[in-house]
Formats: sequence, C-alpha cells, structure tokens
Amino acid sequence: MQQQTMSVSHNVQVKVLPVPGDLRIAGWERLEIMAKTDGDDLSLTRQNGEVQVKCDEDLILYVPQAAVLDIGEVTGDVNIQALQGPLTLGPVSGDLTVHDAGALNLDTISNDASLRKAGAVTARTIGGDFSLRVGNGPSAIESIGGDASIRDVNGDVAIQQIGSDLYLRNPRGNVSVVAGADG
Repeated sequence: MQQQTMSVSHNVQVKVLPVPGDLRIAGWERLEIMAKTDGDDLSLTRQNGEVQVKCDEDLILYVPQAAVLDIGEVTGDVNIQALQGPLTLGPVSGDLTVHDAGALNLDTISNDASLRKAGAVTARTIGGDFSLRVGNGPSAIESIGGDASIRDVNGDVAIQQIGSDLYLRNPRGNVSVVAGADG
C-alpha cells in the first residue's frame, strides 16, 4: 500500500487526475491531504496553486472539508462524504454515492447515482437510477436513464428526460420534468 500526506490550507484546490479504479473521498478537520492506494504509483504535487493527485489503482483520499475538488475520469465507483466545498466530477464508469456535500457539477455517471444532503446539483447524464434526498439548491439534470427519486429539495428541480419512473416528494421550488413512465 502506498500512502502520502501533505499539509494544505482549509480551502485548498485539489485536482484528481484520472483514477483507473474506485475512488473514495472523505472530508476531515485536519489541514492536510492524505492519499492511499494499493497500486504502485501515487503522487501528491503542488502545481499552479493546486494540489494534483495521481495514482494507478483504487484511490482513498482525505481532504479538508472546505476543499475545492476537480476530479477527472473514474473507471470504477465513487463514494464521497463530508465535503463543503464545490466538486466537479466525471465521467464515472460505475456508481456514485454522495453524503453531506456542497455543490456538485457532474459529468456522465454510467450507472446509479445516490445523493444525500447535497448542495446545488448539475449533471449531464445519469445512466441508471438517480436518488436525491435533501438537496439545498437548484438541481438541473439533462437525462436519467432509469428511475428518479427526489425528496426534500430546497430549490428548483429541472430534468430534461427521465427514462422510467419519477418519485417526487416535498420540492420547495419550481419543478420542470419530462418522465418516460409513471410520474
């Protein structure tokens, strides 16, 4: 197992280069980044005011909760928790699970996406099912291939296309949705 740690500021900008496996990110109180991988290659480098993370296998990353993340392609599943800063992610070949996060800007998620306690959500394509529980901000999604379950969102909800069923409960904002089946 490879492991590296780097001291950083509370709102550090982090660029995660493409991950050829699963990615797990958790926010913590420490002013440091810790990265772990089972692979042979792991690097944390400072470049142009941001920290770049590179690996050749699954990646586990701990960052300050207010970190600003820009994550490239991930070929496996992604699990993110306890982050307050904005996050840009994708594309992702697997599933996405997010708990307690700030604003999310998602590219294509090939499979399912499950979000709980998230800020504003912008997404291109969710290939499978989509679930959002407790959203704080507007949600705008181009397309969802499967079912969509959206509950307790404080903001507008706009989804251009849902391939199957829609379950919507307690939206607090305008709703504009096109569902393929029951809605």
